[in-house]
Amino acid sequence: DDAQLAAYPVPCSDRLWVQATAAAPWHIVDMQGRTVMQGRFTTPGRQAVDTDALLPGAYVLMQQGTDGRRVAHFVKQ
Repeated sequence: DDAQLAAYPVPCSDRLWVQATAAAPWHIVDMQGRTVMQGRFTTPGRQAVDTDALLPGAYVLMQQGTDGRRVAHFVKQ
């Protein structure tokens, strides 16, 4: 099972705030499993992800760290 990653606000519009648990790569997938965005958190803690380019819908942000994968489910308005 994947651990949860704190993310807000849900639903979001142009920005999603994520409580990153590590400096680690992340990616966002849509409900068809396609990667639609990717990047890297540079430090642990509160990080902003620009979601302006995403189409409205449901997504999953995944962070891969040394402690395993963490996920945050969110909706873009």
